[in-house]
Amino acid sequence: MKYLTLLCAAFILIGCTFKTQADNVAEDQAKGRELAAAFYGYEENHSRDSIYSMCHESFNQQEFTNLFLKKDSLFGDVFSVNILEAQTRRLNVNTDRFVKYLIKSKIIYDKGPVYEYLYFVDEGNGNPKILQYTFNTVDPQLYLEEEK
Repeated sequence: MKYLTLLCAAFILIGCTFKTQADNVAEDQAKGRELAAAFYGYEENHSRDSIYSMCHESFNQQEFTNLFLKKDSLFGDVFSVNILEAQTRRLNVNTDRFVKYLIKSKIIYDKGPVYEYLYFVDEGNGNPKILQYTFNTVDPQLYLEEEK
């Protein structure tokens, strides 16, 4: 009976998933800021192919190109970049490690400021890719302050 209990306990432990989570680790935040700086460096130089190489394979290149052409016509060239916030989440699942990066930046273009959000994911291969890119001409924080 004792061996049966040990055998059952062994099967339960083998079937378990060990998961840990760490938010805003300094190393990950630095990596997120580095990724954003590379992205905006490419954008300042109009190096669309380099930006596209940073994107997840699910991105449609034609739609991506059209987005940047439209953005260029609306806002003009990049004048300055201010990375406001880098939020990260590191997940360790058994032996795999995933890191999510959310970068908020205020970009000053020729025609005014734009708030941009970059969402990168490192799926455990050490090569983070952009999963989402959004921008807004008004800081969303202002909406929250108006509702108070």
